[in-house]
Amino acid sequence: MSALVPKGVLAAVFATLAVAAVARAQAGGTLTNQDLLFAHDAALHNASAIDLGRLASVAGTDPRVRAFGDRMVADHTAAQATLLTVSAAAGASLPRSLTAANDDAAPAPARSDPNFDRSYLQTQIDAHKSAIQMFKREAKVGAAAGLASFASENLALLRRHLRDAQRLKTQLAGAKGTAGGGGGMSGGGTGYNAGGGSGDVM
Repeated sequence: MSALVPKGVLAAVFATLAVAAVARAQAGGTLTNQDLLFAHDAALHNASAIDLGRLASVAGTDPRVRAFGDRMVADHTAAQATLLTVSAAAGASLPRSLTAANDDAAPAPARSDPNFDRSYLQTQIDAHKSAIQMFKREAKVGAAAGLASFASENLALLRRHLRDAQRLKTQLAGAKGTAGGGGGMSGGGTGYNAGGGSGDVM
């Protein structure tokens, strides 16, 4: 994902985070470039999911899409708050001004798009596939224990988001031209898990 972030934004982020990383290293911490990159990209993923979820909650034509957008806002807002706390404890201060506009990997569908629902869901499918790989890498090789744990503990919910977006997109395609539609999204409350994570599904 970071390769698609505007160079000016990424440069500014690393200029800010590098100072904290040096201070942390001098204090005996283990914050690495991998951790810094993960913290930035995870924050960007959350910001994008929040912004696009808000858009979907008002622009979606299917009530299930609007409900999914609401859940993305709730889940990723909670995730962002936890990430900011964990990152600060690890010695990385993240910018709070990130929005979907910074995320070229998840372009916002036009509100006037007649296929908005499917376009939005495809955006979330692509974004969550990318995020899962990012979180898996941090969970495996991250040196900052707090960030690595955050990544590991939140993989299950990211995967649930991906499954739900894929299922809902399939339901919309199958229900085209018919009334009603299939079931809703898989269960499991809102909010990212700040404690023990559930099992992997991918």
